[in-house]
Amino acid sequence: LYHLIGNAMTLDPARALQGQNALVTGGSSGIGAAIVLALAAAGAAVGVNYHSHSEEAKNIVDDIRSASGQAISLEADVSSEVDVLAMFDAFDRAFGR
Repeated sequence: LYHLIGNAMTLDPARALQGQNALVTGGSSGIGAAIVLALAAAGAAVGVNYHSHSEEAKNIVDDIRSASGQAISLEADVSSEVDVLAMFDAFDRAFGR
């Protein structure tokens, strides 16, 4: 996780989030997608929430998995408590807490 460079120790961003989990709402497009990719690149297992962009979410998950990352797509309308609870339940089943 850390590298020693000279007398200074620096964080390796490629593994900074190894062992961590992140769920990104709106993760299938725009800024959300960029955040998902950055978290995955840093080693986090990522939940990609979408409401209407299922193909985009699938593509992002496929890209992360093809790079040996961990990701799952999660359909949910975040304005619905029932959907949000189901989304978190599915995320917990996939990656734990």
